Amino acid sequence: MDNHPRDVYTAFPELDYAERCIPRFTQVDWNCGTPSLSLDVLVHSWAGVLRALTGEEVLVFNLDGEPIKVGPEQRSLQKATTCSPGKTGYTGISTVGSTELPHDCILQVRCSLEESSGTIVSSGSIPAEYLLQIGGHLETNIRKACKLPCDNTVLQRSVVNAEPRSIPGPLLLHDMVKETSPCPDLALEFLDKEWQTHTLTYEQLHAYSLRLSLRISEAVGTRSSSNPVVPVLIPQSLDLYVSWLGILKAGATVCPLNIDAPSERIAFIVKDVSADVVITVKSLMGRFSQVDKTLTIIAVDDNSNDTVLQATQTDAQICPESLAYIMYTSGSTGLPKGVGLSHRAVTQSLLAHDDEIPHFRRFLQFAAPTFDVSVFEIFFPLFRGATLVACERSLMLNDLVGVMNHLKVDGAELTPTVAGELLRRKSNVPSLRVLLTIGEMLTRRVIDEFGFTGIDDGILFAMYGPTETAIHCTVAPKLPSDSRAGNIGVPFRSVSAFIIPIQESVDGEPDILPIGCIGELVIGGPQLANGYLNRPEENHKAFIESQVYGRLYRTGDRARLHPSGEFECLGRISSGQVKLRGQRMELGEVESTIFKAPGVRNTVACVINGILVAFVSQDVNLGPETVRRVCETWLPRFMVPSDIIHMDELPRLPSGKVDRQALENIYVNSRELGRPDISSRNSETERKISACVGSILNTPIDSSGSLVALGFDSLKAIRLASELRTLGINIDVNSILRVDSVQEIAKAVEGNLAQENVAAPSAPIFTSWGSVVDATSAALLSMGISSKPQYVVPCSPVQVSMIAESMKNKEAYSNWIEIEFNQNIQLSEIREAFCFLAEQNEILRSGFVQVNIPGHTYTQVIWKSLNESVFAEYDTFCYGVAFESPLQMLSPLQVQLKVCPSSVRALVCIHHALYDGWSWEHIMHDLETSLEKKPPKQRPQYREFVNFVYRFLESQDRLDAADYWRDLLRGVAPLAWPNFQNHNDIPRKLSTISRTLNIAINDLDTVVRELRVSRQTVFQGALGYLLGEYHGTSDIIFGSVSSGRTIPVQGIEDMVGPCISTLPVRINMEDLRNVQDLLATIHNINRKALIHGLLPLRDIKAVSGVDPSTPLFDTLIVWQDTINENATSNTVKQIASQDFLELCLTLEIEIKDNTIIVKATFQESVLPVTQVDILLLQIKELAATFIRDRTESE
Repeated sequence: MDNHPRDVYTAFPELDYAERCIPRFTQVDWNCGTPSLSLDVLVHSWAGVLRALTGEEVLVFNLDGEPIKVGPEQRSLQKATTCSPGKTGYTGISTVGSTELPHDCILQVRCSLEESSGTIVSSGSIPAEYLLQIGGHLETNIRKACKLPCDNTVLQRSVVNAEPRSIPGPLLLHDMVKETSPCPDLALEFLDKEWQTHTLTYEQLHAYSLRLSLRISEAVGTRSSSNPVVPVLIPQSLDLYVSWLGILKAGATVCPLNIDAPSERIAFIVKDVSADVVITVKSLMGRFSQVDKTLTIIAVDDNSNDTVLQATQTDAQICPESLAYIMYTSGSTGLPKGVGLSHRAVTQSLLAHDDEIPHFRRFLQFAAPTFDVSVFEIFFPLFRGATLVACERSLMLNDLVGVMNHLKVDGAELTPTVAGELLRRKSNVPSLRVLLTIGEMLTRRVIDEFGFTGIDDGILFAMYGPTETAIHCTVAPKLPSDSRAGNIGVPFRSVSAFIIPIQESVDGEPDILPIGCIGELVIGGPQLANGYLNRPEENHKAFIESQVYGRLYRTGDRARLHPSGEFECLGRISSGQVKLRGQRMELGEVESTIFKAPGVRNTVACVINGILVAFVSQDVNLGPETVRRVCETWLPRFMVPSDIIHMDELPRLPSGKVDRQALENIYVNSRELGRPDISSRNSETERKISACVGSILNTPIDSSGSLVALGFDSLKAIRLASELRTLGINIDVNSILRVDSVQEIAKAVEGNLAQENVAAPSAPIFTSWGSVVDATSAALLSMGISSKPQYVVPCSPVQVSMIAESMKNKEAYSNWIEIEFNQNIQLSEIREAFCFLAEQNEILRSGFVQVNIPGHTYTQVIWKSLNESVFAEYDTFCYGVAFESPLQMLSPLQVQLKVCPSSVRALVCIHHALYDGWSWEHIMHDLETSLEKKPPKQRPQYREFVNFVYRFLESQDRLDAADYWRDLLRGVAPLAWPNFQNHNDIPRKLSTISRTLNIAINDLDTVVRELRVSRQTVFQGALGYLLGEYHGTSDIIFGSVSSGRTIPVQGIEDMVGPCISTLPVRINMEDLRNVQDLLATIHNINRKALIHGLLPLRDIKAVSGVDPSTPLFDTLIVWQDTINENATSNTVKQIASQDFLELCLTLEIEIKDNTIIVKATFQESVLPVTQVDILLLQIKELAATFIRDRTESE
């Protein structure tokens, strides 16, 4: 970090005021009533006001014309360094009788120390009423410092609805459901994955739920209490809603279980609630196998016992204080904690909504049943007599817009992430009239798109409410489009809300902070939960028993009450509770789970650079997999640590506490946490590996030293794997990259760690391939093609994606490359050279046929030879060739030839499904070799790569990869470039510019070695940072292309064909402190992508939950690196090229002749060339800054 950072004035907060018109200039008098006043007391008292209003510990403001810095300790006052004014102006104190207000000083305290009074002057549009509040706050602080009595009535306190009302209406949750609809609407409508609709009327819903309640009552009998808890493990379906209502009618409590929860977690919850009866479906009955007690399992889709029960029932004995449901959340003690909500709490919540939520007829049930929002989604529409519409979950996530339009949804509640990335635009679902949001801070994009600018032109209602306050407790109705993102509005009639100081515990009556001050949001009223099940200590921490305000719940959220009367949520208080990829979790639960592993003495869990890392000290090092298996047994998948680091002892502070900062530094710097086994140090294998590594890095190698520190990256790992295979040493690239020394590579080889991923045999693994070949032949005949191909082989997923895009967009992936030959070379020789290349590499004589068989949309047909029609002579090249029709895709390689005065040129029009950048270098090399009559290089066929990919897709590795990408992309919001053009009628057209980045390669390599990252990471980091600035978000996603040459296929580095992987890179700038953190995070993602990158992008997108019609990213970066050294040729050279991609912006960066060159291909209808030029300059400057000041904060 910079040892001499420049101080920034503390900005006075931008508050919302009730007044519509506020004078620009206002002032009020103040008087603290003391005989005289010391400057020290005045300064610290004003610092206290600013600290309460801003939440900052160290304050910087102006004192008599000079900037000062005031810390939280008394007498912690020093002169500030050169100050910048910040974004919204600063404050100051004047004690010398100055009447001139400094330019950027929007709030000035003028004081006569002798008289202990003065004025507060504002030039920042602060109303006089609130200036009086500030003056009162300052007076109170001064009187406290002088140990004088204070008048507590002077300040307006942060309290709304101090005496919440109890709203008349039903007292039991199931009584909220209408017996019949007042209009001819259904109660439930459910869309299954086959797009088939299933419905229930209100009468049927009550009849089916009553029948189920009889089964439950019979099963419970006399075994349970009068309010037994019944866990429910049912996916979203009609059965789920019938089951919830049936449980409630039986006088029992609903306890929903997560479909993806491990069996051990299910067993824990069943035991925690003392359940005797559980409800599920037949296919999930086995999930209760770990429960160590006798259970009655009711399969709701098994109706064999219904006929013996009478369809009548006397009312169960239920009181409003009985529990209606229990929701389990992550617990800081290491175990999930159940939050119990009474019938009274939830009915009061639902009744309060009726005043705030507009009319709707068809409300979508989107939330998973383990989130309390689902209670609102289910029961509120049924209370209003509307139709609850729902859908099979995977279908809803894959095509939310399509589902909502199909179901004619006019009301829904979504998280801001889902609204922003799946719904995207209000116009996408024209029927939608009411959109509630919950669960996350609103984003600017969602507010702009769905908020109100007029009376009825918006649909957005911002809701807020922890589980402990019965779904929602505040609402910002008809949220204006100019509202701040944290606006959570006002509490319901049934809710009281307060802001209290942030403190560990509250004993006695809570102190209510003045309006505008930042503190902890506290909620009261009849909506509060009964508490945490079997957790008395947790209840004592979370709930306050106030004699004045009644029982209160501490939300753990930082917030303030604005003078306008609306609350603003500012995020979580606890560092132990974090959000990882959109999921809220307690680090304490992860740590407590790790303690279940054998011999664990101590453990600390941290989120470092967006990665969940666990540091573990054990009596015996049983390896990370032992700990990982325990975590996978007890925790949801997103809470399982990505990295588990074993240590003999965790570092400690002088106080004896674990030094978490030291642990983060250890992880970021990738220090060795254990010595490699020295038994292989002198082995023959190790010597061969050491020699190869030394040759590649061109430096002597210490067998135990870090390879990453020497600049060993994925490209060099590809070279190493290739060279080792020639020596008979079989290890794949991913296994090399998992370790960091020659010793560890040797250990991996000798321990047969690489044998799990041996290359696939040549024969394709398709049991019904004959039918695919037959379909290909029929498709060829339908196009009038009688010639039979030599082979019909599968397409790789990347080929299928490219071809499908070309069929939609005629220019997509139809590329051209212009090359120049020595003037002594004849046209006939060039034809022969291309034909010879096609003979050696069957991919170059291939075409593609659409067959539309499940799993095989297209097939690759390999012709016996390259047809003469491929070649044509031109006087002027035709650059607009597009392979846009099924017939043209049969021969997606066309070569135009032209004789020039001093040379011969060829325009190679080639579809991207035949090659990638790596392949093109091979093609250029082989053209040169053929023309110079040298022996050709023998290359493996592309089908070997395809076979390996299909083996991967049928393996457990595919599921692991899907889990990795699902976790990385959970809650992602794709970024689309805003239109930088002056008008919107510019036609779509791709343009290209190239620029040189004046960055010294030596400087780049120095920082790469020091930070143990790759070259490309520096430029990915620069791009990611800029995307955040351009889009105004800290959550960034862009695409990155890797070579795909890391898989263990013999000769993969020599293969011609599209092996590339286009994969997402997602980073959250809020989690990063400096450039080093940023680059380390991206480097880690790149490494993980090498392991999980074979999963097709379409599958990655599917598990991300992003709408299939929405691109996952709009920006792509390609690091053009190959295994070959840069070489020049007098025989053939490349003149120009053009790739036609579907993205708005693609950046290709390569090093040529020791110079970094970037080529930008961009959509002109969105990005003018001037803006792209600016962007490239910004990337250059930012990358240079990263290299120069890599430890500075961003």
